[in-house]
Amino acid sequence: MGVDNKEKKRIARRGFLKGATIGVAGAAASALSGCAATPTPEVIEKVVETPVEVVKEVKPWLPEKWDEEADVLVLGAGIGGLVAAVEASTQGAQVTVLDKMDVIGGTSLQHGGQFCAYGPTSVQKQMNVELGPEDTKENYYKLLTYGREDVLNLDLVNLVTEHCNEAVEWALSIGSKFTAVVNTNALPFLPARPWTHNSEDGGYGYAQVLKKNLEANGGTILLKHRALELIINPEGEVLGAKVDADGVTKYFKAKRAVVLATGGFFWNKEMVRQYASRAIDANPYASRPHETGDGIKMAQAVGADLCCMEWGGTLAPGTVKPTPDEFWPPRLPGSTQPPTRPTLNIGTSTPGIYVTKRGLRFANEALAGSYLGHILAGQEEGIVWAVFDAAALGDKGGKAVSQLFEDDIEKEVAAGYVFKADSVRELAEAIGIVPPENLVAQVDRYNAAVAAGSDVEFGKPEQYLATIKQAPFYATQVGKQLIVGLGGLRTNTNAEILDTQGEPIARLYGVGRVTGGYMAKWYPTGGSTLGEMTIIGRIAGKNATAWTPWE
Repeated sequence: MGVDNKEKKRIARRGFLKGATIGVAGAAASALSGCAATPTPEVIEKVVETPVEVVKEVKPWLPEKWDEEADVLVLGAGIGGLVAAVEASTQGAQVTVLDKMDVIGGTSLQHGGQFCAYGPTSVQKQMNVELGPEDTKENYYKLLTYGREDVLNLDLVNLVTEHCNEAVEWALSIGSKFTAVVNTNALPFLPARPWTHNSEDGGYGYAQVLKKNLEANGGTILLKHRALELIINPEGEVLGAKVDADGVTKYFKAKRAVVLATGGFFWNKEMVRQYASRAIDANPYASRPHETGDGIKMAQAVGADLCCMEWGGTLAPGTVKPTPDEFWPPRLPGSTQPPTRPTLNIGTSTPGIYVTKRGLRFANEALAGSYLGHILAGQEEGIVWAVFDAAALGDKGGKAVSQLFEDDIEKEVAAGYVFKADSVRELAEAIGIVPPENLVAQVDRYNAAVAAGSDVEFGKPEQYLATIKQAPFYATQVGKQLIVGLGGLRTNTNAEILDTQGEPIARLYGVGRVTGGYMAKWYPTGGSTLGEMTIIGRIAGKNATAWTPWE
């Protein structure tokens, strides 16, 4: 509802109340005439004005006072929230961004700052990237939807497909720099393509560029400010938020609209258990502790609907070795040390195969880790083993298997995370393959395929084929690692958060992993989310600014 309509209602209600009060006073005067003096005009005025003022102040949905106000209030200082804030401030809105963490960037701090775009982009042209007949909008759409068309919001996927190249150009226009263009993950229908644009200093660098632009436009970022609940009026409009400002309760007024960008829910184990039990035992290595579902719960409290929650997160093959809390610190400028990932390298950079508890392969091990993880989660009892030999370790030792392993793989054997045997049969017995002959036969078939240069069972590309022949032989159990959270609030292509009837909640927008529908089952490829958050964040910022300020 715009301010003009609200003002008309307010005036109409004031007039009605005043008229009603005067009528009561007049009736009282008539009843008393003949037995009492007529009240003076001053007394009549007092009778009229007092109840009008009392009724005017009764608005129980509002706080007693607003501590701060802005045109657009953005909850969450990750990439999606910062993009929305930059766009809103560019449109002339006064913007305040709140985040409960003590640093901006959200989950993107743990990512490479990648944008996926099929091109041709100016970055691809500058770096002389050769594009071919596979580099099309149609194949990009397939990359985003393959195997999950039935669960995705295809309108959102179409939106991102249409504007993915523009997202790269916009990032360049505000000061981002790109250092390389690398291949996407391979999928069964599409080989790896040069679509992944790596930005300078990763997700941290992009967040800093956005911060600089926002502050240049007069925007404000307040850290250690955790949103607790949304404030909504009887007409269903979101007016602001109740906030824990580093231990002090404050109320922030959003004169135009609120943008939710608070991240996912994967660090809230109760929510994972409730909505996405398949991921309850996954290691959230690519999530961050701030992702506890705050925004999802706040929006639900004002009637918001959910989408794709059952998928919880994209899973990838990883180690079952416990991961320390500091496993992957934020990527900071100038750092040459790659992040430590608890994923397994078996199948691509390190030769080997994955087998079930019955000793049988079930997929091409060189597929995208997130796609492979989705298949892995569906195996019997979720039990999968990575099998490899001494030759696979090369001079890297345990690091060839996982960055979490010690250089000396014997330490992992002693700790029970890796099994070792002098023959494939003995290895099968050690890890409980029943019958052990299954693994022996599987390794023999695989070695024959390698010799022939063709994996007829699952189509692993020839460059990843290597025999498993050199003793000793090793196996490690494959665990689930979260790549990115999936599922959240249902939105439309205007970035509006929808209620359970499919209608937009007035003055409320969503961007990033607090929302659902753009991804499900698995993560398409590197850069899938940064482009999405840039595209939808800009839409959220523009539409939030378009509202008439309420009074």
